[in-house]
Amino acid sequence: MEEKRINKCLKSYLIAKKYYDTDTNKSFEYFKQCIKILNEIKENNIKVDDSLALIIDETETECSKYLTSTIKKSIDQVIAQGSVLDVKGYDPSNPYATQDEAQPLPLAAEEQTEYQTIPQLEKAIAKIKKEMDKAAKDLDFMEAARLRDVMFGMKNQLEKMNN
Repeated sequence: MEEKRINKCLKSYLIAKKYYDTDTNKSFEYFKQCIKILNEIKENNIKVDDSLALIIDETETECSKYLTSTIKKSIDQVIAQGSVLDVKGYDPSNPYATQDEAQPLPLAAEEQTEYQTIPQLEKAIAKIKKEMDKAAKDLDFMEAARLRDVMFGMKNQLEKMNN
């Protein structure tokens, strides 16, 4: 029975590797399926022979490595996109365009913080970057993009403070 599950895991791993360069989402799902099976085997303290234990450990290591790489690619893609305003073709000369970056529109219930010092702003940028990375890891790309835009705005503010 457990050998069947391990074989399913290995099959998922091989399929995930096959799609790694061509279909990241499909690859990611197969890697997650493989890791899930491996975790169930470990959590249930299922006894396996030494050769299977070695295969399980190597597969888990490889899956983790590929998942980490896939997540990093996703984060890099979100950051590389630039601002949402760039994507939407923002034109500051258009009177109907979004409000000036210096005066961003506040979101409902969003805390408006004024940063008085460079260290405060640098700390806030690091915090936003961490939140953005977490959102990307959770595959919440809309939130990651929103946080990226907030981070870009803060970096612009930091540049102004440094000049």
